[in-house]
Amino acid sequence: MALAGATASIVVVGVEAEIALGDRRWPGPGRVAVALRSEAPLLAAEADRTAIRLDVEVMDVVYRGTNVDHLLRLPDGQPLLVTATRQQAERGARVPVGFDAKDLVPLET
Repeated sequence: MALAGATASIVVVGVEAEIALGDRRWPGPGRVAVALRSEAPLLAAEADRTAIRLDVEVMDVVYRGTNVDHLLRLPDGQPLLVTATRQQAERGARVPVGFDAKDLVPLET
């Protein structure tokens, strides 16, 4: 589905959001698998600037040179990896993670 100026309601791990489809091609109605690049989500206070926010648990924090990987557990138990240039949360903390609809990439079109 690709309709200029069209919007869609999406549900990501139980959180509903209205998104602008823009010029990207999206499949029709129903369940769609999406990808989220690890550098797109924001953690803790920075998540307030995003349209879609979820409460997550920080399972691990791994330093990789100039990057820091935050391994998170989503409310439904799925893992999510967030990469940042600095540590944004402590291991064991419960923090919000946020991202915008433009950060979602449909895996089916």
